[in-house]
Amino acid sequence: MSLDPSKVGKAVLEGKGSIIMIDIEVTPGSSASGIAGYDEWRNRLMVKVKAPPEKGQANKEVVDVMARSLGPKAHVELDKGATSHKKRLIVTGLSRDEVIRLVMEALH
Repeated sequence: MSLDPSKVGKAVLEGKGSIIMIDIEVTPGSSASGIAGYDEWRNRLMVKVKAPPEKGQANKEVVDVMARSLGPKAHVELDKGATSHKKRLIVTGLSRDEVIRLVMEALH
């Protein structure tokens, strides 16, 4: 998959202070978990998780998948969209450029 980091960067936003926000679209109940791509129309990362969308299972796995992809310096938590496929994550411990680089590595 060949993606331009500037396009992926549209889903990775800078918040106040050192907060980075990532807009994602989640597909629960998938056969594999991971960052699956980028949706240019929605400006969101596509994340697939095996967990079903029940009792917060998919949300927990989304946070785990992103934390593994971003490495040990990143702290990832769900900000918005607990009951929606469209979610916003908050990341601390990394710069926006580091987040974009690590997401691009996960996509290759």
